[in-house]
Amino acid sequence: MFDKITKLFSPSKKTDSKSFVGSHGYYSDWSSALDFIKGPSFDNTYSSIKAISNAFLEIQPYAINENGEEVDIPAVNVLSQPNLRMTGVFFREALATLALVHRKVYILVWHRGRNGEITFDEGATPDNIVGYTFLEGIHPEIIDEVTGHRVYKHTPYGTLDERSVIELSAGVDPYNLGKGYSPSVAAHKWASLDDYMAAYHAGQFENGAVPAGQFVITTSSREEFEEIVAAMQAKHRGSGKNNNVSYVRRPVDPNTGDVKNSQIEWIPFAQSNRDMSIAEIFKQANEKIDSAFGVPASIRGVSDNNNYASSAVDERHFLRYTVKPFATKIYSSLTQELNRITGGLGGAITFDLEMPIVADEEKAVAEKKNTEMDVLLKGIMNGLPARWVAESFDLDIAPEKLDELDALPISESVKKKIDEHHHCCGYEHKRKLTRTEASEIKKLRDTLRSQMKDQINKVLTAMDAKPISKAIDEDGDGYDDETGEEIIDYTVLETAAHVSDNDLQEYTAALVAILALYMLSRGQKTYKQGVTMLKQNGVDDKQLGLANGYAQVGKSTKDSYEAYLHNTLSDYMNDTSKHILDILNASAKNGWSKEQLATSLRDIMKTDEWRVQRLARSEEHRANTLAQVDSMSALQAETGVKIVKKWVALPDACDYCKEMDGKKENVDNAFLVLGGEINLGDKGTFINDFMDVEAAELHPNCRCELHFEMEEM
Repeated sequence: MFDKITKLFSPSKKTDSKSFVGSHGYYSDWSSALDFIKGPSFDNTYSSIKAISNAFLEIQPYAINENGEEVDIPAVNVLSQPNLRMTGVFFREALATLALVHRKVYILVWHRGRNGEITFDEGATPDNIVGYTFLEGIHPEIIDEVTGHRVYKHTPYGTLDERSVIELSAGVDPYNLGKGYSPSVAAHKWASLDDYMAAYHAGQFENGAVPAGQFVITTSSREEFEEIVAAMQAKHRGSGKNNNVSYVRRPVDPNTGDVKNSQIEWIPFAQSNRDMSIAEIFKQANEKIDSAFGVPASIRGVSDNNNYASSAVDERHFLRYTVKPFATKIYSSLTQELNRITGGLGGAITFDLEMPIVADEEKAVAEKKNTEMDVLLKGIMNGLPARWVAESFDLDIAPEKLDELDALPISESVKKKIDEHHHCCGYEHKRKLTRTEASEIKKLRDTLRSQMKDQINKVLTAMDAKPISKAIDEDGDGYDDETGEEIIDYTVLETAAHVSDNDLQEYTAALVAILALYMLSRGQKTYKQGVTMLKQNGVDDKQLGLANGYAQVGKSTKDSYEAYLHNTLSDYMNDTSKHILDILNASAKNGWSKEQLATSLRDIMKTDEWRVQRLARSEEHRANTLAQVDSMSALQAETGVKIVKKWVALPDACDYCKEMDGKKENVDNAFLVLGGEINLGDKGTFINDFMDVEAAELHPNCRCELHFEMEEM
C-alpha cells in the first residue's frame, strides 16, 4: 500500500513531445488529447466541480459588437438550445464539468450546407451554425505540419478535421502549451489519495487488524529459524496473505553458545497500523483539492464555523476569483474557435455575473457616502465653500466637482465666518498625514463616534423604556386620546440627554489611554532626532552621555493634558446634548411622531460628523506637538544644552498663525501665555482665554509644525 502511495507522489517519466506553431495556433502530438481523470478521483472532487458548474450554468452568454452593444449572432444564439438532447442549462453544466475534469473539451459544430442539409463539413458561417455536440474519447492527430491541420479519429461521426471541431481548455500546461490543463489534473494525486487511504484501512480488516511489528527469533541455525517463521506465518497472516509482520533471526554466540534472551521476542513498531493517524494527511489532501479548484468549504456546504458575513465574503471571492475567470477563459476561447471555424464571428461572446453584496462592507461604504454628502450639503447651505468643507473633513469627493462649486462667488460675510471659525488653517497645502498619524486619528474618531452614539442611544432607550407619568397620560395606555399617536415624555428625554460625570470620566480615560502611548512614541522619536541634532552641532560626548532617553511623558505635561482633555471632551459632549435638546424642542413644537423623533436623533451621527473629525484631528496634532516639546525639554534638562522651538506655519495658514510663523521660544516657555493676545489691527485680535500655548496649535484643525534648534550662545 505504501509503495502505491510513494509511487503516487513520485514524478512520472517525461516523454518527448514534438511541437510546432501552425497557422491556427499551437499544436503538439501528445498521445492522448483527453487524458481522462477517471474513477474515484472524480468522485472525490465532485463537490468542488459541482459548485463551479452550478455557478457556471446560471451564466447566460450573449454576443456584443466592437462598441459593446448587444448583437444578434445565430452561432451564439444556438447555445441556448445546442442539440436535441440538451437544453442550454445542461449544455453549460456539461461544458463546465468537462473543462474542469479534462485537459481539453472537444465540440463538434453542426451547420446547414448549401442544399439545406445539416452537416459538419467545412463551410460553417456565423449565420448557418445550428448546433453543437460534445465529442468524447477522440484522438486528435496532426496530418499537415505546414498548416497545422489535424484529424479526429474514432468518433461516432467518423473522421473529422479541425474545421468542424472546437477545442477548449480551462488552463495551460507550461510544459506543453497545446496540451491543455484542468484543476482535476492538478488535484489528481491528492484526489486519489483518499482511495489509497480507504484501501489501507480495508487491508487492516483483511489482515485481522494485526499491528505491524518485528519478531526477533533466536536460533542456532537458519533451518530452525525458517521453520519457526513458517509456523508463525500460518498463525498470524491474514486471509489475503498480506500482513506486514517481519521476521529477523538472532544467531547464538558461536563462542559461548549462550542464549540469554527468550527464543521469540516481540518488538512492535513505534506506531501500529491500527493506531496510525491519517487525519492530517486527509486534511492536507482536502486543502490541496480546495486550492486547485478555488472553492471554499462553505460553498461546498461542509463548513461548520462560518457566520453570515464570512459566508458572504466566501461567496464573493468564489465568484470573483474562481467562477468569473473560468467563464472568461471558456467564452473567450469559444469566441476564438468560432472565429477560426467561420472566418470571423462578427462579434464576441460575453456574459454578466452579478457579484453578491457583502452586507457589512457595502453598508459601511453607503453610510460613509451619505455622511459625506450630509456634511457637504450642510456646509454649502451655511454659505461655506465646498472645497473648504471637503478638505477640512477629509471628504472623498472628486476635485473637479469641488472646483465647480467653489467657482461660485463667496460673500464677505462668509469669508468673515470662515476666519472666525479658524477651521481652515492650511487646508489647501496641508502636508499629507503619515500612516501613524492617520491611524491615531482613526482611533480617536472611532472613540468619539462611539461616545456620541452612546449619548444618543440613552435618549432613544429612555423614549422606549421609561413609563409616562399620569399627569401626561391619564388613562395610562401610552397614546394620545385625540391624535392616537404615542405619547412622548419630553421631561424624561431631556434628563437622559444631559452629560453625566461618570460618562465624562469614562470617555476621558479612553482618550487618555489612546493618546498616552502615542505621545510616548512620538516623544521618543523626537528625542532621538534631538540627540542627532546635538551631535551635528558639536556637542561633546560627555554632555551627550547624560542623555538617558525618553522613557515617559513628563508628569506636568501629562497632568496638564489630561485636564485639558477633560474640559475639551466636556464641551464636545455638551454640544451633542445641546443638539439633542434642540431636536426635542422641535419635536415637541411640531408634534413629531416617535419614529420621526428617533430618525432625527440618529441623524445627529451624520450631521455632527464634522465635530468628530475636527476633534480627532486636533487632538492628534496637539498630542504629537506636545510630546515633541516635552521630549526636547527632557533632553535639555539632561544635557544642559539650551534648545529652542520654532513655530512654522503652512502656506495657507490663518492670519493669526501666520503672525506666529518663525517665532522662537525656549522649549520650557510658552509661545502664547494664558490671557496673551495676537493683535492684527483691522483684521481683529486673537485672545488666548483657554490655556498656555506650549506647542504649535492655536485653534481647532491647526496643522502648524515645530522645528527645533540649539539656542545661540
